[in-house]
Amino acid sequence: MHSITSLKNSRTAGTVQPNIVRTTQAHPSSIGLHVSLEGNGASWEGYVDSMTRSHVHLVIDGYPLVVLSQTLHMELHAPGFDVSMESHIERVTPLGDTPESRWARVRIDVAYDPLDDLKWHQVKRALLHPSSPDSSTFLRGTLVSADSKDCLWKMEPIQMVAGSHTTNDTTQERVARIIEPLPHGMQRRCLKTLTCEEESVHGQKSKQPESHGMHIVSTPLAFPNTHGQLIRAYHDAPESSLPPGSPVIIISPGYGETKREYITLAYYFALNGFQVIRYDHTNHVGDSDGEHVDTTLSTMREDLETVVRYAAQTWPQSPRGLVATSLSGRVAIKATAQHANIDALILITPIIDVQHTLHAVHQEDLVGNYQQGERKGVSNILGFNVSVQHWLADALNGHFSDMSSTTHDVSAIRTPVIIVSAERDAWVQHDSLKTVTTGCKQELLDWYVIPGGLHRILENPRKAKLVYRQIAKHCQTLFNVLPAHPALIEPTRKAIGLQNKQEREQRKAGGMTEQLSDFWHDYLAHFHHIVNYGDYQQLLSHMVKLMGPVEAGETILDAGCGNGNFAPFFYLHEKMNSQTKQEERPKPLRYVGIDFIPAALQHAQKNLQTVVSRHQSDSLDIESTFSCTDLNHPLPFHDNTFDKIVSNLVLGYLNDPIATLRELFRVLTPNGTLVLSNLKPNSDLSVIYTNSVQETTKPEEVEEARNLLSNSGKIRQAEGDGIFQFHGEDELRYLLQQVDPSVTPKVYSTFANQAYIAVIKKNSLSTATSAVPHTTLANAA
Repeated sequence: MHSITSLKNSRTAGTVQPNIVRTTQAHPSSIGLHVSLEGNGASWEGYVDSMTRSHVHLVIDGYPLVVLSQTLHMELHAPGFDVSMESHIERVTPLGDTPESRWARVRIDVAYDPLDDLKWHQVKRALLHPSSPDSSTFLRGTLVSADSKDCLWKMEPIQMVAGSHTTNDTTQERVARIIEPLPHGMQRRCLKTLTCEEESVHGQKSKQPESHGMHIVSTPLAFPNTHGQLIRAYHDAPESSLPPGSPVIIISPGYGETKREYITLAYYFALNGFQVIRYDHTNHVGDSDGEHVDTTLSTMREDLETVVRYAAQTWPQSPRGLVATSLSGRVAIKATAQHANIDALILITPIIDVQHTLHAVHQEDLVGNYQQGERKGVSNILGFNVSVQHWLADALNGHFSDMSSTTHDVSAIRTPVIIVSAERDAWVQHDSLKTVTTGCKQELLDWYVIPGGLHRILENPRKAKLVYRQIAKHCQTLFNVLPAHPALIEPTRKAIGLQNKQEREQRKAGGMTEQLSDFWHDYLAHFHHIVNYGDYQQLLSHMVKLMGPVEAGETILDAGCGNGNFAPFFYLHEKMNSQTKQEERPKPLRYVGIDFIPAALQHAQKNLQTVVSRHQSDSLDIESTFSCTDLNHPLPFHDNTFDKIVSNLVLGYLNDPIATLRELFRVLTPNGTLVLSNLKPNSDLSVIYTNSVQETTKPEEVEEARNLLSNSGKIRQAEGDGIFQFHGEDELRYLLQQVDPSVTPKVYSTFANQAYIAVIKKNSLSTATSAVPHTTLANAA
């Protein structure tokens, strides 16, 4: 095993104080009213900066586990009275003025229903008197899970506030009231008028029958498109034959998605009276012929039309429904407008205005720049690497690119349409959706909105299942399917998991065209600037927070340290904490970073050494070691060696994650803490790119962000190929409980909602061991 030399912090008398921005006390309420935020397994402290009838601005130490629009239960406690406020988070702003301290303290802007005169008088009286952390006057906030609303909104005629009658409102007008910016109080009153599709009249979730005893047979298919390329698909149907003329549902995966990601949706249909075909586009990720670099919207359209023809020829007496997601929705609109072989069109978070979506994601007008003569080679489009010039030329020549072409296509549709959109879809303008519903005229059957939903519904499996249930029930009614059971039959997780595993293993056999070590060397070479992004710094802050207090002399393992982004952040955090302690010569912390890319380890060592020398401290000493170690093999450390272990965005890339987790648990001390993060399945790193571009004006950082987005496309493609596997929330808990059934993992969303972070504590009675030989930590160093 190759080792890289360790470094030790040399302490000097010239201690550099941490750069923390402190607010002034110009406002009567910014006099130190203590604030505590609780939730997601941790707590944060701070104070009120200012407060009005409808807003409070908090200054919080650290970066809480929050997302925009997240609900916050707030309570102001003062002698003689308490005030409760149902609020939501409007903005989070870093207050540090250097990269190292940028997110050490944040300002959180919180909005709530305006307080009445009595409550506002009480609040002002409390704010006029200085308080301290041990005072009887303080503000407490409790974070509510961002995924707590498991329902769909269905727009119906309602009686609006302020005497406005909407009995004759059109669907698009009602949707506009809900999803356009409104005062928060009015919005909440509007939401009460919406139908929760998954609740009974008594407010209890209905119990759906599961498919025990019913089996789905998934039969591989292959047929050529007009260019002779093979389209590979699956036909999903119940083992017992369906009646003649049973409807056929065609599932067209979204851009960058495969048929494997829609097994759950296919099984909902197949168990409830439908034949299903789900396929992979050619020149795309997945099993069909061609390379993704050659993909265009026209090839996606040609493939869709080929699949529709195949279904019509195979089941000539059966009506056909088409489910299309994201960019495939735009393709499906054109195909449906020009052909009569589709009897129902279901659009899930469809992209309506391609030019706007590209601009929103890439923060540049790719279509407009192309029209002005700019030409690009192979680069990233919506998270995947394609021939950009070829892709844009096709979008323009094929009349896919702008809103006017969409309006033209929608006006020609004579097929019933169902739309599912997401409340927080950053890729799609709600005005464009209203234009589509207007153009659909009488063809629009229903419009459902996913509360708090993002563009990629697969990121939230619970919300995805709500959508699948609703459209399956809707299609039963639309196609006059007589169900075998009065309630919708649910596919079992076991059946879905087995089919997913089978298809993943078949795809994985193809392998990656380049060696993984070369891939990671190239990837990490373009990963340096991510440490400056707010989303990534929030992820690091969450990891440090969930580690819990670190005592002098403890040993920390950074498993898969990469370029060493975690260590400097951790050091600066501990340096600030150490200044409040009274130890004259504390025992040094011991940090061990391991990775299997030597160049990344050298960069990690340099990163930490630079930060330590810049922020030398008498109150904190750190000894660090960097070693070349492959996490796919047994670790070269004794049992019970490390007090804390972190592993940041690594788990999904391992050959056998359970084996690696058992090794990490083995080397963790009793009562030690393991914190790990992992990308969500089908994560959308273009969100990180978009946020990062908005944070900087430096051309070199924008270019690095583009390089990162380009490399993330390779990760998405490898995920589609079955090489990398990212785990959902339940899967992540399952993996951790395989290590030790007695532990209770806690899992939260982080990294702009594109990753999960999990924390477990090793039981003092744990017997997790390994029979493989291993060396001592001293030898490893």
